[in-house]
Amino acid sequence: MKIRMSTLRKIIKEACGDPPAEIDLHLDQPEMPSEVIQGRDLDYSHPSEGSHAKKHLYHTSEDALKLHGLLRDEDNIPTWCLEYLAIARHGVGVVHDYLSYKMNQKK
Repeated sequence: MKIRMSTLRKIIKEACGDPPAEIDLHLDQPEMPSEVIQGRDLDYSHPSEGSHAKKHLYHTSEDALKLHGLLRDEDNIPTWCLEYLAIARHGVGVVHDYLSYKMNQKK
């Protein structure tokens, strides 16, 4: 199955909870004051780690898109590369499941 790069970008952005592409986002924009948007307590003592996590996710998705563009279905790559990709995917999935559960419990 082949997928267009623009479609993959849209899927990743939606999965990360980013607004639709029509809204212009700049990662270097200052955060809104805490009195306007209150962060959720997800059992972690350090405040504002959400922006740090979002930056990691952004760069991870950018690297994934670049790698997706480099690879062909017919390419033979080392097994350790596939293992690292599987571990990364699993790690993101575990964090997603945990935080989704926590956020749903806080409602």
